Amino acid sequence: MSLSEVRDKKSTTGRTHPVQLVNRGLSILAPGLAAVAAEQLFITVFRHRPPQREAEWAKSATELSIPSPYGDLAAWVWGNGPRTVLLVHGWAGRGLQMGAFVQPLVEAGYRVVAYDAPSHGASPGRQANLFKIAQGLMSVAAAVGPLEGVIAHSLGTAAVLLAASRHGFDPGRFVAVSPMGDTRTMSRHFAEMTGFSHEVVDRMRVRFEARFDFKWDEIEPVRLASSFEADALVIHDLDDDELPADEAEVLAGRMMSAETLLTEGLGHRRILRDSTVVAAAADFIVCADASSVPRQMADTDAASAA
Repeated sequence: MSLSEVRDKKSTTGRTHPVQLVNRGLSILAPGLAAVAAEQLFITVFRHRPPQREAEWAKSATELSIPSPYGDLAAWVWGNGPRTVLLVHGWAGRGLQMGAFVQPLVEAGYRVVAYDAPSHGASPGRQANLFKIAQGLMSVAAAVGPLEGVIAHSLGTAAVLLAASRHGFDPGRFVAVSPMGDTRTMSRHFAEMTGFSHEVVDRMRVRFEARFDFKWDEIEPVRLASSFEADALVIHDLDDDELPADEAEVLAGRMMSAETLLTEGLGHRRILRDSTVVAAAADFIVCADASSVPRQMADTDAASAA
């Protein structure tokens, strides 16, 4: 059973899932062993059944296979314009999740590319981390770039920032949807979903530093954002229950040139299909004047009703 299924079942029944009870007990009785188990679970990507709308988006695309250090990555291309926009999904997501952004960009004369990151969707592998995802991004960019713009979701935004900082990645104009601002928020969310104690998750983070030879402070998105030079639009929903909107505002404030767009009632994933959000993201990529994008808007449904 995947992490999201554990979370969803708990929220539906109001009861703690047996897997969470086991992890809670292991955290108390054997915290060292629990940290090892948490580490393996944290980097394992659980694939979810895609909805029918993604199959429909795929029908209008040309499929690609892009070589990377982690095997050939599945990708899709729409349009044949001279300028390219790349769509980057988040953790346990898929490139076709971003399909709502395709039509307005193709109609504006762009070529649009979406892909499955290493160990995600139709791409090979079972485990991933932020470094692996960022390197996969670089492989795709090398194959389909140069880029006029990038639209990224959730952890995908952190991968863009890391690739820009470490590998000189140039996204063109950048739209960050539901971005992660602080990796500690991700760790806390993981603890709540799985039942591991926060002390065990802290041990897990230390193990990661030793395993991958880095410090968490070095890859904090809010820190990476301070050297990010691309024009950016940061979009976040006030009702996002996975990543808080105030982190997105801090992230935008650290960037050299960024606008912030806040929504209500869309959550962490439905925001990817909201017509007003899609239009704002496409307009930002297409338009040279980022100041034309409003700084805050209300819930789309409520605004339509009004």
